[in-house]
Amino acid sequence: MNAEYYSKIIEALIELIDEGVYIVDQDGVGQYYNKAMASMEKVNMDDVLGKKFHEAFPDFRMGESTMFRALTKKEPTLKKQQTYKNLYGKEITTINSTIPIVVDGEAVAAVEVAKDITNMESAKRFHEAIKNSKLV
Repeated sequence: MNAEYYSKIIEALIELIDEGVYIVDQDGVGQYYNKAMASMEKVNMDDVLGKKFHEAFPDFRMGESTMFRALTKKEPTLKKQQTYKNLYGKEITTINSTIPIVVDGEAVAAVEVAKDITNMESAKRFHEAIKNSKLV
């Protein structure tokens, strides 16, 4: 198989899974963003592709960004819960695993796989609010 076939297989696999996948290049510019991620983060793919990740998610603190960490420190982050706002101010909570792609000692990309837990977090906060109120 040639590189084009492998590329098509990987692309099909990324679209097949339920988890969100976001890939940025060494400059943090969105190169791939699957439909599951767009649905999870409630944005259009065009809002992210071709833009630096901190422009696509301006409320995200760079120091807390797993993408930033992967690109600058070349360190993976596995199964980290993150709560952030999308471009339109909608709060999203995910469990993210982000890894750097390192070639010849340089981070040339970062790949993030995310699972949406926004509804679980909302239910948890609602339950805690009821528990702490005088209704119970």
